[in-house]
Amino acid sequence: MEDKQAPAADFALASPRARTPGGRLSRPWGGLLAGLAWLSGLGLLALACMICVDVGYRWLFGRPILGVFEFSEILLVAITFLTIAYVQFSGRQLVIDILSARARGRLAGGLGMLDAVAGLAFFGILLWTSAIDWWEAYHGDFLGRGMLKIPTALPLGFVLVGAALMVVTLLLVLAHAGRRTLRGVAPSDGEGG
Repeated sequence: MEDKQAPAADFALASPRARTPGGRLSRPWGGLLAGLAWLSGLGLLALACMICVDVGYRWLFGRPILGVFEFSEILLVAITFLTIAYVQFSGRQLVIDILSARARGRLAGGLGMLDAVAGLAFFGILLWTSAIDWWEAYHGDFLGRGMLKIPTALPLGFVLVGAALMVVTLLLVLAHAGRRTLRGVAPSDGEGG
């Protein structure tokens, strides 16, 4: 059996660089998001070390280290929400391209706009609801359950910041897709962002 390789144009469609927004704001915004992703990477390393030490301590002494569970919860939220905008901005998110894989020109740009609008709707709602929840948790002095009583405003703050970062990122993606639609340029037509 002969192994078929994808044509170069199909490979270019999958290129993250082709989906990365361009413009004056892209470089500083991308730098900010990359810095937050780097901090999230350090958080992931700290989380792994913390859990490994806790498991070893549990094995040796039969009880957990106080606070590891609570800090793990907060770190997971922080890692997820401080990184998600970078993943979207750099075009490395999971894409189901059943409709957009063969689209060219204005249709490809229109599908990109539709994708950005759907993401804006979702993260706009998440931003709104997390802002309300954060405000209530902050002013109500709500505490999480567990051995350590950590304010719930802390993890909700990471959700709020992450949703705000996503909204701004999706606005940049929408503007980028809008320019492509107006010019009729498909992501694989050689424009690098």
